[in-house]
Amino acid sequence: SFSDFAADAIAAGEPSPLAVAWRAVVGGYLRTGAQDGTTASALLLDDRGMAEVLNCGDSRTVVSAHSPAGRPRLVHATIDHGAGAVAEVARIRASGGRVECAPGGSFRVAVDAPSVGRDALFRVAVARALGGSE
Repeated sequence: SFSDFAADAIAAGEPSPLAVAWRAVVGGYLRTGAQDGTTASALLLDDRGMAEVLNCGDSRTVVSAHSPAGRPRLVHATIDHGAGAVAEVARIRASGGRVECAPGGSFRVAVDAPSVGRDALFRVAVARALGGSE
């Protein structure tokens, strides 16, 4: 499980135990051969109050704390990996992928879907996902 992978990474003294656990989960998922995928967020808080945050796709993590006045304040927020984000478009195109503007001005990543048909495409709104090997 994800928590077991993270605990093992912490015990091994990994500098980024959440990233180690994330890669283990992704690797295990890809080995299943499943064609579906999901977005996800994870936060690891250690005994010293230090946090490590990861997100994939359009799942968000927002961390807040109380100020000395007792009012909540934003400490950290992740950024979505949306198909229209400039950095994501550049990364996808640099790797040979395609990003299209869909009706209504929303962006979609065009992903080949050979399990559906020879020229079939999935058009997804996120630029990164856990799983979805096509």
